[in-house]
Amino acid sequence: MIELLIVVAILALLLSIAIPSYQGYILRANRAEGKNFLLRVQAAQERFYTNNSVYSASMTGTGTAGLGFSSSTAPNNKFTVGIALTNANRGYVLTLTPSNGHQDPDCTTLTVDNLGNKSATGTQAERCWTR
Repeated sequence: MIELLIVVAILALLLSIAIPSYQGYILRANRAEGKNFLLRVQAAQERFYTNNSVYSASMTGTGTAGLGFSSSTAPNNKFTVGIALTNANRGYVLTLTPSNGHQDPDCTTLTVDNLGNKSATGTQAERCWTR
């Protein structure tokens, strides 16, 4: 009986270490998918600018109506991208924010602009783009 209690205690200790590590891994993986989507939108904006000499305010639509995405939600449904145009539609700021109940306290928002400047907000904002 004592041996069983020792095994249970060891398993509890291992789980107390493994579960937070796993949750952190899942959070970083979701964030990577969100960053990938944000950078895809940035590339689409640059293609749109090449063809139209202005940036688009719309994620949906094709041709001169938008960037050609089906929605502003990332494929994993955990993030949305917002577009803010600047400088008479010759500049933009893209903002990635968690959505659909997903939370990322380390990196609350990620932003990138037409000049390639990247920034973030959250408790670990300085590490959001590098990790």
